[in-house]
Amino acid sequence: MRVSLVTRIVAGYLLVLLLLGGVAAYAIWNMSEMKQEVLIVKRGLLPTSAQLQNLSAELSKGASLLTRGNQEQVVWLSHYLPDIKPFSKLHEIEKTLNSLATQPKLPEKTRSNLAAIAARVARLGRSETVHAMIGARMKRWKDAPESKANRDVYRWLVMRFEKLQGAGSSQNDELLKREVTRSLGLALRAMRKEVMGIEAAYNLAINTAWSDTTEKEESAVTVALLMGLASLVVIVGVFFLFLLWLKPIGQLRTFANRISRGEYDHPAPTQRADEIGALAAELRNMAMRLKEREEMIRSQARELLRADRFSTIGKMATQIAHEIRNPLNALGLKLEMLDEDIDDAQEALSVRTHHQFKKSLAAIGKEIDRLRDITDYYLKFAKFPEVERETVDLHSVLTDVVGFYEEEVQRNGITMEKDIQRNLRAEVDPNLIRHAVTNLLKNAAEALSEAQTDEARISVRAWRELQTIRISVKDNGPGLPPDGEQRVFEPFFSTKKSGTGLGLTLVQQVSEEHGGEVTCTSSKTQGTTFRITLPS
Repeated sequence: MRVSLVTRIVAGYLLVLLLLGGVAAYAIWNMSEMKQEVLIVKRGLLPTSAQLQNLSAELSKGASLLTRGNQEQVVWLSHYLPDIKPFSKLHEIEKTLNSLATQPKLPEKTRSNLAAIAARVARLGRSETVHAMIGARMKRWKDAPESKANRDVYRWLVMRFEKLQGAGSSQNDELLKREVTRSLGLALRAMRKEVMGIEAAYNLAINTAWSDTTEKEESAVTVALLMGLASLVVIVGVFFLFLLWLKPIGQLRTFANRISRGEYDHPAPTQRADEIGALAAELRNMAMRLKEREEMIRSQARELLRADRFSTIGKMATQIAHEIRNPLNALGLKLEMLDEDIDDAQEALSVRTHHQFKKSLAAIGKEIDRLRDITDYYLKFAKFPEVERETVDLHSVLTDVVGFYEEEVQRNGITMEKDIQRNLRAEVDPNLIRHAVTNLLKNAAEALSEAQTDEARISVRAWRELQTIRISVKDNGPGLPPDGEQRVFEPFFSTKKSGTGLGLTLVQQVSEEHGGEVTCTSSKTQGTTFRITLPS
């Protein structure tokens, strides 16, 4: 599945944000949890610990004063002990511990310890530890409570101690006071011992809770650090992925610079299936289009230059032809008159002299005729006739041209072969087509004559191919020079000593005026082939 570059970048940023958000959320959640635990410790555990400490201190103070205090302190203690109310305080502590034991924010182990301590506090009031210590003395008192629970025994002792402080000073009263005071002191010590045990268990539970909280905090910090490191690794990885994904941009810039310098043949820098790959493909396509357009512009420039050259040459050719043609006609006329005069004076001349004069006059006449042909070529080139199209059978036209030229080439020892398909009807100017093919046959014959090739042969073919008609003239001569194929249609370019260099240019003009083209292929072993392609 193709994933775009934008999608990958957005996904990378979302991944980074998700990781950072996860780290932040985890840290915030753990901070909130620890904050709740701290609040519970601050508002519940620590005050309860202080209450246990205060109760233990009050019980210890009461027991100490009862044992070693003076009379005034004992009297003061009789008013102070009823206000201590240890079991009411223990009841409040029990309620607090039970409430803390149900707090879901606290660890399970801490809640279990608090529930056990709450049960222990509740048992302190119901247990019979005080009665076990002073039960023998209580049996001697008629008004001793029936309940043996610490709560009831302690209340009875406090009430009896407070009541005896206002009694008389008889010997029996003093003995009873000492007995009650001693029993109350033992009770306070017993209760203080149990409260201290509860306090120790409670402090252990607090320490355990703090240890759990500390471990939880350390674990949270460790997890947050690991998540942070993982996020950092992912961020660095995403950064390098971004660099990897965006690396081809520099290659595209180099590729674009090459295109701007006209270097169009370099391959695309990347084949990726994303936006950068599509951009590279578009740049490659653009380079190919620019190359084609540049070649087209160059071709058009060559055509314009060629047309301009033809126009200039045509003007010059017309002027030169007109300037030469009249003197040539005059020379020809004078030559004919001179020939007649020589014939008239034949009796006065020797045979040898007469023969030399006639031979010289014939040579001069031949050169004048050649100059006339050259001027005719110039005029034809300069004043290309307007194409007069008509529907003709090229088979008939080409057969006539080949038949007319066949006898001449056979006198020079050249074999003429023809393969002209029948029913080659097309809208063309038959005179121009005849003239173009004649030029090709003449060029082929001259090339074979100058090269003196054994088994010289000219092959003429014509056939229909799809929507075109092709005419081929081939010779088995030595072929053209290395640059001949590229220059053969240039004006005045010729490989023959007596050539004007305009025949093939006229063939090209004829082909292009009919909407076709002419091509040339040549090699030393296969000879030269000219092929005219015309629309059918």
